[in-house]
Amino acid sequence: MFFTPLSSLPCFASSCDDLETSHFCSPPSFPHDRNLASKAPATQAAAFAGLPPSTPAFTVNKVCASGMKAVSLAAAAIATGSAEVVVAGGMESMSNAPFYLRSRGVRKGVKLGSLGEIEDGMMVDGLTCALSACGSEGGSEGKVGNASRRSMGSIADAAAREAGVSREEQDWYALLSHARAKKSVEEAAVAAAAHEEEEEEEKERDGRGEPRSTSYYAWHGPEVVPVRVPSPASASSSSSSPSFSLVSADDAPARLDEARLLKLPPAFGAGGTATAGNASPISDGAAALVLCSSSAAAMRGARVLAHVAACADAQLAPERFPFAPAEAARLALARAGVASAAEVDLWEVNEAFASVVLATARALGLGSRAEVEAKVNVAGGAVALGHPLGASGAAAVMRLAHAMAARNVALGVATICNGGGGATAVVLRRSVREDGEPGDD
Repeated sequence: MFFTPLSSLPCFASSCDDLETSHFCSPPSFPHDRNLASKAPATQAAAFAGLPPSTPAFTVNKVCASGMKAVSLAAAAIATGSAEVVVAGGMESMSNAPFYLRSRGVRKGVKLGSLGEIEDGMMVDGLTCALSACGSEGGSEGKVGNASRRSMGSIADAAAREAGVSREEQDWYALLSHARAKKSVEEAAVAAAAHEEEEEEEKERDGRGEPRSTSYYAWHGPEVVPVRVPSPASASSSSSSPSFSLVSADDAPARLDEARLLKLPPAFGAGGTATAGNASPISDGAAALVLCSSSAAAMRGARVLAHVAACADAQLAPERFPFAPAEAARLALARAGVASAAEVDLWEVNEAFASVVLATARALGLGSRAEVEAKVNVAGGAVALGHPLGASGAAAVMRLAHAMAARNVALGVATICNGGGGATAVVLRRSVREDGEPGDD
């Protein structure tokens, strides 16, 4: 099966078989209704995207790997003939994550002046481990009732010590991610401007609106599409007519303070090496892509970014989630018939923490900084761009596909860990053009 840029969605909308999306710790936040509840978020996404009411939709929950699992489920549905066209993706609004009232009596009545214990839903459902095994060691913890939950960051610290990943290496990688993300944003802006100018010239020359350029942007379009969101003042207002602003680029890279990043204290306990600078920031975001069979793509003349060659999940002990991405990648490569990780041209490893990426790289045989720079997250990752939990897996697959097409390489792997000790991986293939020009796979 293949997947295409989301710009191809209009030609598929009338015949979309399914929509699979994910959200994790927060309700979806759509600009149409600030009070939208979280019931059936995939169905809501389909409706607001303009898909037909007859489009089936469901939500996946595999923690941080949810978005990538949605992609793998879509690929499986197409491979078995259950669907021809599926939209898969994920969404997360961490800034809208709710707080919970833990008092058992809230629904039956509480004592005057008491609301019971209030907890941060983002911490409970997203950033701490729910399994008791994760609380067996020291580190930053959060309380849920009488249970002790260990933070994902303290687990990452322990994994960094085991893998021999130093604070200096993590900070180096964080700065590399920021530099690459910033460069990608700048290059996208230049490409968009050049493409717009090219289109105008073509219209003047022959009166046609269809671009005939062979540039990468002309073939595949932007990776990031503009989204209207309520302005901050409007979001806090009770007005029935909110004002909107347009978000057209990831904003996190612009906030980097390199000198401060290098001096940040450990975020998850004394002696730790994970900081607010070399871990992914709290973020809002969404990602979606269209998967389809080869016949569906050919019938609609869709431009194809890549072919999904294989998918796999891996599971380790909960406290070993940072090591799971390498296991999932090995399983997926074996299913794709790839004998060695050395054959992979590009890797996309979700940057929940810089230490996770570096531990994964070492486990896969990418031990040197030069190898990491050459093959891993070449357009930046979650340390710079953010890690909206439900969206990151789908975003990683799409980022990998764009990077492969832009660099004209044949084999790539995206992999992402998830709380509870799991991970998901997707192997992508594409045909390499000998002339080096971009085009349909």
